[in-house]
Amino acid sequence: MSQEKARKALETVALRNGIPPETVIREIEQTIQTAMASSDPTIQSRWADIPRSGDVPTPEELVAYLAKRLTG
Repeated sequence: MSQEKARKALETVALRNGIPPETVIREIEQTIQTAMASSDPTIQSRWADIPRSGDVPTPEELVAYLAKRLTG
């Protein structure tokens, strides 16, 4: 899944829940920050596997990565 398709998927989630896409994105960003703060080496290793353009994956990067893993 491309990041553009991931963005559209996030917009669909927002639409289905009657909230702005920015709210969905902000909530995922907060969840990413919390999850990345884990001191568990296994969790840190999994985060390190996620391709990203910066230090922290964007919601779109995370959704695209997870979709690719699920679809093989």
